[in-house]
Amino acid sequence: MQPAIEEADWAITEFGGADLGDTRRTDRLVRLATVLGSRTRASLPQACDDPAELKAAYRFFQNEAIAPAAMLERHVQATVERVAAVPLVLAVQDTTAISWAATDQPALWVHRTLALTPERVPVGLLAQETWTRPPEEASKIAARVARCGNPGRRTPVPAARSRLANQTYVGGVLPRFVTTMFVHGRHLA
Repeated sequence: MQPAIEEADWAITEFGGADLGDTRRTDRLVRLATVLGSRTRASLPQACDDPAELKAAYRFFQNEAIAPAAMLERHVQATVERVAAVPLVLAVQDTTAISWAATDQPALWVHRTLALTPERVPVGLLAQETWTRPPEEASKIAARVARCGNPGRRTPVPAARSRLANQTYVGGVLPRFVTTMFVHGRHLA
């Protein structure tokens, strides 16, 4: 499936300036974003109709020379450019636990700050941090949950630190004339 040129425009805006160390990598990122953006509910093999395109996608994601932060940095820059046109920005922060196994223990934690207008129109991602827990710490939490049904803490400690770090970072990248209201995940309903 070849996406239309118009469908690629957003991917060029968001990722075209990403510094991935080689222009071919940046071109591949734009191509992947275009394909995945046009088929948001598809898995990677479903979105990449061509076996060669799928292989290239897997190689891209496995390439240790490509820093995920470099991809995110360009998107954040594009978001900040859009935010400059918005007088009030809601910087909504949330932490998500992701698990691929049939266990209660998350494998990955993601804390992000998303820019929204007061009308709840997404402007873009302002910050994102990911982390994992060491297996011994995850085992202790799992045992505590099994014993008393409550891990003893609503917010994981790294998430609390991430909120503050993201808030500090976002405050530094946004234009001074933009009013920013930070909203944390528990306040969303």
